[in-house]
Amino acid sequence: MKSFLCGDFEVKTAMLRRKRIEYAKKNDVFVVEELGLAHAKCSIDIAVINGDIHGYEIKSDRDRLVRLPSQLEIYRRSLQRLTIVCPERYTAQVMSMVPDWVGLTKVNVGPRGGTYLESIRKARTNPNVEIKMVAHLLWRNEAVSLLSNKIPEKFLVS
Repeated sequence: MKSFLCGDFEVKTAMLRRKRIEYAKKNDVFVVEELGLAHAKCSIDIAVINGDIHGYEIKSDRDRLVRLPSQLEIYRRSLQRLTIVCPERYTAQVMSMVPDWVGLTKVNVGPRGGTYLESIRKARTNPNVEIKMVAHLLWRNEAVSLLSNKIPEKFLVS
């Protein structure tokens, strides 16, 4: 039997399809590809934004996990929830690297090469989010609008 590898494109396509179907009837949910974090020091492959930010980091069969520790540091500070999406060969290693609030979705490849996703552990709320890191995601006018209610006008620069 032929063994299929699953690359970033296939995994991202399957994950986007799942999230777009899940949130199709909700007007207050945004599914975003490649959301830049920490002033673009890194990005999350997929972000679902609906009152909080749930990031999905994809590690395919063609990836290595060497960057994951540095990515996790930024994700820990920036995302309210995080799920790592990876093939079975990485699940044990990823589980040993991530905090217990991080979710895990396993990528499976069927006998004819189809990609399907299996939730192993649901993401929980991140207890370590830094509000300053989340504020970096706002556009300037959004930040000014939010702050104008909290900071005296003389300190605001237009």
